[in-house]
Amino acid sequence: MLIECSAKLFRGFGYRTLRPTASYAERFTWVATGFIDDEYDQWILLANIATGFCVVTREDPDPDEIAALSRLYEKYDDEIILSAMRAAFLREGFDEALIESYLTEGAVITMKSGASAQSMMNRLSRWKKLFEESEEDFTDLASSLSSKAIRIDGNKIVPVEAMKAALESKGSEVAAEMIPMVKMKITLRLPAPYKVYRDLEVPISASLGKLHEIIQAAFEWDNAHLHEFKAGSYTIGPEEDEAGSMFSFFREEPINEDEITVGEIAQSFKQFTYIYDFGDYWEHLITFKKGILRPVGSEVTCTGGKGDTPWEDCGGPGGYMYMMEVLEDPTNAEYEEIKEWTEGDLIPRFFTKEGTNVMLKGILSRPKLTRFF
Repeated sequence: MLIECSAKLFRGFGYRTLRPTASYAERFTWVATGFIDDEYDQWILLANIATGFCVVTREDPDPDEIAALSRLYEKYDDEIILSAMRAAFLREGFDEALIESYLTEGAVITMKSGASAQSMMNRLSRWKKLFEESEEDFTDLASSLSSKAIRIDGNKIVPVEAMKAALESKGSEVAAEMIPMVKMKITLRLPAPYKVYRDLEVPISASLGKLHEIIQAAFEWDNAHLHEFKAGSYTIGPEEDEAGSMFSFFREEPINEDEITVGEIAQSFKQFTYIYDFGDYWEHLITFKKGILRPVGSEVTCTGGKGDTPWEDCGGPGGYMYMMEVLEDPTNAEYEEIKEWTEGDLIPRFFTKEGTNVMLKGILSRPKLTRFF
């Protein structure tokens, strides 16, 4: 069973990162969101994406938490959801053996993804408003909604009838084993008109230490300098003994990058930064796009990008811009000197998507990258 939640509800379940999951058959896939009634009771509203069958469940909040709603939904777990489904199925007179067979595998909680989940989440948002404004018993209202014909994928169906047929049908719950990945855009901050970025797909289970290696490969940096990540007020980087206390520019010991995953950062931040070479100060803005599922064994992939990576030790963004301007003018007095410095390579590390994917191939299984001095 897959439960795809709104972002707020997902955080309320207490998961620090998206859980490894799979591609599920639609009859085993549900979307869920949460709301509070006028008495500050906490509710979860669910709908099956294949049938539109509606389920609602509630857990009484602790009286001490009624005034402070910052911990909303924290009491919910998958067992509460499964119990609510069981009760809703029994209320409609479904066969108990079929119900238990349907609920056997438990529930995997994740964030909503895919067009089908989004479509049903939109319908769920409209239903949520009905619940928030209704004085009717919520269980009765859920049953009433399940008895009214709706359209899914262009077909007119009655949710309660379609759900009964779904319980009676046979077939595997998991359509294919998958791993959750996240799309991200990594932009090297440079002055106009220079634009350099890479679009990547990275497993959410990858550590930030591994992301450092991925960025080095994607931009063809030499890993010859120190680095760090900045997420909000947090500094994340290599362990101090690896960074070398004699050369470290950290004001205090950073959070160990090998103990934080991409998924954990994605749950709290839309963007964060990666800084390479504290002298030249190459700052990369990392923007999370959306979560996706890919077959088990999928590689880190570059799906697009633009711009060539500057030379290392060229003086940072300002030095790079100056060198490029000189190299565009052979009559400049410094042209030959700078050309010699680049060893005749007038174009920096030339970007192609195909070449970048060659650099990234197998990076998840490679031994930890050692910095070169």
